[in-house]
Amino acid sequence: MNARGAMTWVVGIVALVVIVMVIRNPAFKQMFSDLLKVPPLQSGTPSTTTPSTTTEPTATGEFPYPPTGSANELDDQGSGTRHYASGKPDDVTHEWEGSTSAQSYMVVMDITLTEIDHDDTISVKYGGTHNGSGWYDMGYSFESGQACAGKEENHPSTDLCEVTGNSIGNLVNTPVKIAAINIGKGEKLELWSNLGSGWTKDVETGPGVTGFRPSESEDEIQIRIDAAPGIEMRSAAWYEIQGTGTSTPGGEVVEAPGTEGEEGGGEEEEDDDDANLARVLNARALTARMARKKLYNTMYSRAYKARREEDGDFIPVNMKLRSLKYNKIGGL
Repeated sequence: MNARGAMTWVVGIVALVVIVMVIRNPAFKQMFSDLLKVPPLQSGTPSTTTPSTTTEPTATGEFPYPPTGSANELDDQGSGTRHYASGKPDDVTHEWEGSTSAQSYMVVMDITLTEIDHDDTISVKYGGTHNGSGWYDMGYSFESGQACAGKEENHPSTDLCEVTGNSIGNLVNTPVKIAAINIGKGEKLELWSNLGSGWTKDVETGPGVTGFRPSESEDEIQIRIDAAPGIEMRSAAWYEIQGTGTSTPGGEVVEAPGTEGEEGGGEEEEDDDDANLARVLNARALTARMARKKLYNTMYSRAYKARREEDGDFIPVNMKLRSLKYNKIGGL
């Protein structure tokens, strides 16, 4: 082999080495793959990406639904002792109460359980009356945060968890906001929670709960928590909402229909002084009736609670002496 042929072989071998090195270079592989419009070469099994989905509706505003007015604070009834008709051991208990004639509303609390005696439930009772039509019982368990929709048709018999929803985790020493929703007098019932990252709907049912749908012109509202000596209740109130059941993540306040500032109220209504006067008088009459009924309910509640020991109900500590007095005088 002459020198020229040997040089040709050397050049060929060098070129082959360079080509092999270039082909094995990752950058070349990427470029070559892009040219062929195929995924780049990777080790292992290529993964498939599935678009993320939200399993439950969420809202990021202050409330799950925009209120149409201001807060109506629930009355703190204080702590007491609950005696059970079934004969099980007594529990410490705490209640917050109110009432509303609104067709659609939400009961909202901001709470932390700091101490419990055993597992029980943060309950919101609403949508009817305690000792009349019966009412719904919505709530979360302490230890697992199990969301449930239940009913109390005939006091004190209660079906606590007729419809189950999400479990949001242990609520002891966990700040949480809870909202129980009643849309259209039981047409739709919902339970929402907010652990700090936005509202999540945890259970929904309706109309009513498993066929039970009480009807009252004015609903009683009660937050009841048994077996929890440590409760930090930062707020507890009900708010009227629109009856459409449309959640708005912004949480902005929407004015009630017919109030000042609402567009589309109608020129005929604004020009009709008689109609406006009638609405004002009707509103004042309704307010007066509600005030009288609230006073009556408060007086009735205080007298009634003093004598509910036998049916396993709430006996406030500061009313035990009054209860003994009633029992002694009236034989109740």
